[in-house]
Amino acid sequence: NLATAATTTSGGTTALTTACSSTSIYLSLSGLSTQTGYTFQWQSSLNGGTTWTNIAGATSATYTATGQTAATSYRAQIGCLNAGTTLTTSTPVQIAQNPFYNCYCTPVTSGLGSDGITNVTLGTLTSTSSTTNTSPYYTDYSAAQTAGTLATPSVFSGSTVSVSVTMGSDTRQYSGVWIDFDHSSTFDTGEFFTLGTDAGANGTSVIPVAIPATALAGLTKMRVRGGDDVVLLNTQSCTASSSASNYGEVEDYLVTIVAPVACTGTPPAITATASATTACAGAGITLTAAGPAAGTTGLSYQWQSKLATATTFANLGTAQTTATYTVASQTAATDYRVIVTCTASALSATSNTVSVAQTPFANCYCTILSTGTNEYIKGVTLPGAPGFTNTTGVNSTNGYGDFTANAAYTTTLARGTTYNNLSVTVRSNSTGSQGGMWIDYDHSGTFDASEYTLVGSSNLTATDVTFPVTLVVPATALAGPTRMRVRWRNSAFTSADACVSNAAAGCTAGCAWFGETEDYLVTVSATPLATSAANAAAKLALFPNPTQTTATLTGADAGTTVQVLDVLSRVVLSVKADASGKATLQLPAGAAKGVYLVRAGQLTTRLVLE
Repeated sequence: NLATAATTTSGGTTALTTACSSTSIYLSLSGLSTQTGYTFQWQSSLNGGTTWTNIAGATSATYTATGQTAATSYRAQIGCLNAGTTLTTSTPVQIAQNPFYNCYCTPVTSGLGSDGITNVTLGTLTSTSSTTNTSPYYTDYSAAQTAGTLATPSVFSGSTVSVSVTMGSDTRQYSGVWIDFDHSSTFDTGEFFTLGTDAGANGTSVIPVAIPATALAGLTKMRVRGGDDVVLLNTQSCTASSSASNYGEVEDYLVTIVAPVACTGTPPAITATASATTACAGAGITLTAAGPAAGTTGLSYQWQSKLATATTFANLGTAQTTATYTVASQTAATDYRVIVTCTASALSATSNTVSVAQTPFANCYCTILSTGTNEYIKGVTLPGAPGFTNTTGVNSTNGYGDFTANAAYTTTLARGTTYNNLSVTVRSNSTGSQGGMWIDYDHSGTFDASEYTLVGSSNLTATDVTFPVTLVVPATALAGPTRMRVRWRNSAFTSADACVSNAAAGCTAGCAWFGETEDYLVTVSATPLATSAANAAAKLALFPNPTQTTATLTGADAGTTVQVLDVLSRVVLSVKADASGKATLQLPAGAAKGVYLVRAGQLTTRLVLE
């Protein structure tokens, strides 16, 4: 009654029933007498004991099997030196094969609560955990995925996917991802991906992972490590990241790698979508084609566009092999579509048309947030017709004052004209404080470096300073309502800083914008004004202003055509002034709320519809 025993250690008593390829299997015999003179030959079987093969060199009473890659049975044949060919066979033991994706090293970290992983997202997988990681700072979610309580995402070989890793509140948060593409139960150098950048407190790193075309299909393991204080290396899937830092948490997941399928015949119906229904000039638009099954190869995508007012589409660049296309900018309402071609058959399918409207430039300006109560704008005086002076004198909420809808703070400037009587008064409280202003002369919805005018700089503290400013309105400036921005801060800035804000990504101590920003709406006139600001202010009047529907204009010349223009310089109303210079302005039903330009000959004023 000789029996074969398999244990986890040499001479141990803990039975071994399953093994990884890296497991050492210690085989011994029970029931063997203590006499000497025995012979031994260990054998193995890969078919449950139907056939047996001698193991070369395995001729001792014990044997250590290594490198098992499939379920294997083991036994020994025992003979006596003086008993001829008579052999006794031990009862075999079968060692099951552990799936390779259950055979990885246990990682080493010493995480803290603020260094944990709070979310991992890949395709259909969204895994959210508590913000406090606890010892041993490692969780294997494979069992939950196998049980179906957590999704197992699928990725296609030859594609690139994004793994999103969100971490805790510590100020330094680095992360990395490993995927075992060759099913070796190890995470190799070429299976590691990282951004190598700090995500910051409660930050998220979106890590691109390129799945090789040679990746083996089927289930495999993905390891995510996050919350470390230093950049992770490809060799640190199991060990401490460095002698200085071993913080963070490790999470393991299963993913399924799927081999792509080549396109044949005619592509299926294609649906084109756009990332926006309306867009500002300079804002990127992502176009996406859907329809072919995920992972399908052998497809080409030719995107096309046309102005909404046109009838003929034109190609956007050349055909590509990816289903998305980025339009860097559009300046007018545009229609888009895509033609998808199956390379093998040369047959094509054309998508629907997706339309993207053009957002009026007046709605496209960046949002500004500033801070600080000791550096702010106290007054702005602007010439023109009728000219204005704003002396609000205190820092606006969040350091931003929007006066574009205030009819009292607007004026008309003539293009090709130089104005010398503009001034800006500020409260200066730091060495090197600076002010500047921008006017969007090209109606791009952005404040460009070429549209910048330096207001001045100051080294004074707790002092009001007034800067005289010379403003040159370019002859090429577009006519109509135009936004102007005035900024003051506690240190220097450049002509490119019209949008620098405390809301900027990554802004921490030392980069806050201490000061104030004020926006105004001015009108650029196509020709020099024939009437002085004083005369214009004295002649034209509107009542009530603001209004909800109707206003009465007085002060116009008898019989003059009175026009009301919106922010895009479109005429929305045109009437004649009567013999007394009066005109009733009844805006069309449905007119948008906001500021309108009222023009009577060479005279202008503002009407606010509320």
